[in-house]
Amino acid sequence: MHANSCPMQIAVLSIGQKGAGMRKHTTLNLDLDLLREAQQELGTTEKTETIHRALQEAINLRRRQRLAERSLPGLTPENLEQMRRNRTA
Repeated sequence: MHANSCPMQIAVLSIGQKGAGMRKHTTLNLDLDLLREAQQELGTTEKTETIHRALQEAINLRRRQRLAERSLPGLTPENLEQMRRNRTA
């Protein structure tokens, strides 16, 4: 929690699976300073949108980290360029 911040209970709508219509209404204790900072960084205004975007960003970051940890010796800039050319041809 940020210094001098006061958490506040707010109700948020969270979606379990994108497009699946799975929804759950819950109450969270959020650090409002942290929420505002996330809104600024993500360019969002709504609390639910901010939370969803932040969760997606966290998921994407972890996936990129796992991919970067893989040993892919055949993945050279030249091979990657060739794969891109073949995909658009």
